[in-house]
Amino acid sequence: MKPTLFLNVGTGWSGTTPLYYTLGWYNKYCHAGHRKEKGYLWLLQLQEKNNTFERIKFYKKFFGPSRQSTTTRKPKIFTHESPYVAGKWTEEEIEYFWSPPFELRKYVQYYLKHWDNIKDEYKAVADFSNPNGYCEAEYLKTLAFHLQSYFDVKIHMIFRDPIRRLWSCRQAQKRDKPVEHFMKSGMDFDYMDFYHKWADAFGSENTHITIMEDFWAGETAALSDFIGMEIKDVHVNAYVPDLGPCAPHIQYLNDQWESDVMHMPDHVKDWAKVMMEPCYSNWKQYFGKLPDSWGK
Repeated sequence: MKPTLFLNVGTGWSGTTPLYYTLGWYNKYCHAGHRKEKGYLWLLQLQEKNNTFERIKFYKKFFGPSRQSTTTRKPKIFTHESPYVAGKWTEEEIEYFWSPPFELRKYVQYYLKHWDNIKDEYKAVADFSNPNGYCEAEYLKTLAFHLQSYFDVKIHMIFRDPIRRLWSCRQAQKRDKPVEHFMKSGMDFDYMDFYHKWADAFGSENTHITIMEDFWAGETAALSDFIGMEIKDVHVNAYVPDLGPCAPHIQYLNDQWESDVMHMPDHVKDWAKVMMEPCYSNWKQYFGKLPDSWGK
């Protein structure tokens, strides 16, 4: 029987961190290894598209072992001090994985080894790298062909109200810009395009969508069915309820409450509703209706 590889491919600023804590800490379904996000599949695509070595080196620095999370920002179980990581890997093995050329073979080897380290306590290995979500459709078909040879691959994506998600994202990334510049990039990000490129590559039966707001309202059954394990406990999410800059400073969720530093002005909200209408209408066309919590 193939081990399960749970690929959470996005989206950022939609509760991926508390979701990882829910599945990996509270319910012990999956564990990602040295880091929640490695961005390796995206790095591999950058390399294949002949991106500059400087850009690849930047992302290696950002996602690689030099950016190990400390126990002040992450639970120990998800740091380099984790008993599922510490002492399980030699320095040579880690350096081999993170040294160019990046190869799909290395990615497979990493997770097969990690599975051997955790299989007595977990149901799956995992990759929660949001940048992997930006991989292109044709590239995903190549990934699917190879990864499904070694793993039972489960593709998961978590979506938040599009405007609220983009507002958190742009605050985190563009704090040095005037508020009018916050939302100008990312307006063309469409959830249905995102879903279809992954479902087309890996199969719709292997692809699942979770609505962030609904999941933290108690609707956990669908994801439980998808992973084949009842989700009994859910880690708190600083985005639910959505309090913007008034969100509680919950331990280990710094990436959430540090991103939202101001309330969305009404004029930005009204403008964003017009600009992002296609994202909402495409969703409604496919599913018949919007999630009840969206567009409020």
